[in-house]
Amino acid sequence: MEHSSADASKPLEAEVIHLGGAVDALKLGIAVQWAPRRWRKALQDMQQRVQRGETLDAAYRAAARRMPAEMQSLWQEAFQTNDPCGLVQSALQVRMRQGIYWRQLVGTLAYPLSLLYATIIVAVGFNYALSVGVDLSWVAELGVDGFDRIQAAAADQLAAVQAVGVFALWLLVIAAAVRWLGPRWAWLAVAGGVAYVGAPLRYLAFSSLLRRILVFIQSGAGEGQAITAAARSLRGSELEMVGRGLQARLTHGLSLGNALAESLLADRITRPILRTLDHAPGEMGPAIESAADLLDRMGDMQCRMIRRILTPLVIISVPVLLFSTFATYLNLLLRFLNLLVAWT
Repeated sequence: MEHSSADASKPLEAEVIHLGGAVDALKLGIAVQWAPRRWRKALQDMQQRVQRGETLDAAYRAAARRMPAEMQSLWQEAFQTNDPCGLVQSALQVRMRQGIYWRQLVGTLAYPLSLLYATIIVAVGFNYALSVGVDLSWVAELGVDGFDRIQAAAADQLAAVQAVGVFALWLLVIAAAVRWLGPRWAWLAVAGGVAYVGAPLRYLAFSSLLRRILVFIQSGAGEGQAITAAARSLRGSELEMVGRGLQARLTHGLSLGNALAESLLADRITRPILRTLDHAPGEMGPAIESAADLLDRMGDMQCRMIRRILTPLVIISVPVLLFSTFATYLNLLLRFLNLLVAWT
């Protein structure tokens, strides 16, 4: 009898395993839709392997070699929970939502900065073409009054415009090197420290970290375990150093709110918000979600404020810069026209 009972349970176990694999494959398919582009190939590979009957752990080991470091860290922590696919799916949904705010910030800065750099290129090109590429000695032969002073002013103007161009190029090279050649956390560390413009980056960074913690809490992990797992899952991401610092301060006995408030990214605005986490009544999950929502709203407000200030400022600066660039040559043109009028 015991033999027949064990034999009867085998098809049931196989059916449960097959059903679990189908659910995991479905969750992986949804995760693919929410994942960043560079994550999708590895997730699709895992989904196909699970659909063919491989275990989730075997599918992960086979696909891990093409995963970004952040994705590997997230999966390693997810396997410590009861529903790894569900946790990764939730984390990617949060990441996609946060990506909307990041793109909004990039869009806020992209147009004014592109316009400013285009103006600098035009100014440098115009001054270089007239100062180096065009021989204006014939103007002096016509007897234009004060030509020597105008020529000296043009040389000074070219030097000034070239200095502005070199400085702008230097900033662009530094930004590109930090963004694409440095570690992923370097961009947030550098750009987040820029006064005023870096504020929304800091707000969104803390919001992303809090929402990652919330995902682990909602997966069933205890609060302490969820905080530690969330910090470890950030290895290889823009928030890696924030996560490391959080782990170190928690190890020294600080509470979550105080540990986050001691971060280098925290400022006088975010510190009180983060410290409220230590005074939350009952479970910490609702307080974390409330703080993350507030930080998201602050980041959105800061982006709109930057757009309202930066765009008009650049639009005003562009004609001023162009006029100052052309002023010396306009002066020369006016003197030449006056000479023609006198001749006539």
